[in-house]
Amino acid sequence: GKLFFNLIVSYKSFFLKKEFTPLKFIKLISEGDDQKQEEIYFNDDLKKAYYQNKKNEEGRFFFYENKLFDLISGIYFFRSNMDIIFKDSSSFHMPYLHNGKGVKNLKIELVGIDKIKISNVSLKAKKFLCVFESTNKLLQKKSEVYFWISDDQYNLPLCIETKVRLSKIKIENIWPSR
Repeated sequence: GKLFFNLIVSYKSFFLKKEFTPLKFIKLISEGDDQKQEEIYFNDDLKKAYYQNKKNEEGRFFFYENKLFDLISGIYFFRSNMDIIFKDSSSFHMPYLHNGKGVKNLKIELVGIDKIKISNVSLKAKKFLCVFESTNKLLQKKSEVYFWISDDQYNLPLCIETKVRLSKIKIENIWPSR
């Protein structure tokens, strides 16, 4: 995407590891000369989160009742609890706070077990599908993302694949040679 849009997005998440309870989330977006920083502060005791766009000081409170994640703490929760999550169901709904637009529900479906090849190494992996709506210039409005996680005790992210407006992007985790 950098070839067409010069877009760089960086995420930082601070959360309590045991419960994956988010404390603070930072998203830094650089698009050419334009930079935007968004921050979300979570107070799980009060079930309240505060979103702030640092560029224009715009802020907004969000209230929630059940478990809420930022995107990164939610991914860590998902990877650490996959065996429990998919024991009785093939889909998982992850509520997360999506910038100033509010609470969204990310649906992740277990597609099945797959064999993928990365760096000439064949690996057994769990294949997932995630469908979400995006306002990003690079992605389609409704995007499908497929991702593979190692089918072992480590649940390592191996590969992500999605269609963009002009092509398809595939990101692979580099596998060390043995």
